[in-house]
Amino acid sequence: TGKEVSAVIGGLTLHHYPDPKKSRAAYLPLLELAVKEDPSNDRNSHYLGREYYFRGAYDKAIAELKRHLALPSAVWREERSASMRYIAASYRALGRFDDAEQWYQRACLESPESREPSFDYARMLYALGNYAGAVFWLNKTLSVTVRSLSYISSPEAWGAEPYDILALCLFALGSYDEAAKYGRRAVELSPTDERLKSNLYFYEEKTKKR
Repeated sequence: TGKEVSAVIGGLTLHHYPDPKKSRAAYLPLLELAVKEDPSNDRNSHYLGREYYFRGAYDKAIAELKRHLALPSAVWREERSASMRYIAASYRALGRFDDAEQWYQRACLESPESREPSFDYARMLYALGNYAGAVFWLNKTLSVTVRSLSYISSPEAWGAEPYDILALCLFALGSYDEAAKYGRRAVELSPTDERLKSNLYFYEEKTKKR
């Protein structure tokens, strides 16, 4: 047998898009069967809980993802954090915001080297009108500057959106200069987005009127 060789190509990104013409109806039953046949497989447990979340079966998602976290083999912190984020998102969808906040905080502590937990938490806080809290966690988000190469990495956390939400929060808190600063960065990262450009114009006009 030959020697196995692995290599990393920096700057190369592969995008895997689903074929909309093909049914995904078999995915959930197959995942359920896989977990039934081998309940100790932590990866399949995470995938099953995530699939329940995607399909809106939030109570099932919470139960399975908590089971994933309790498995002795579930030691990959980034994936554990992702399970916690899906638990939090499920509680949020159920309107249980205190529980969601607790699980987002756990996700942030589990994988502080990832942007995704603090970003998702900040998104919820912004939606709830907790602008100061969102600013705190968005600053945590942007303090992470090395992106993971794993499948868990979310492009939204590494694009214009963190800067956009941060600018909106700062504007709501009356920090117009800071809002313009982050609004400019959002436009730099997404220069064709007319809403971002319109927001930036508004921020800059506000700074001139003071």
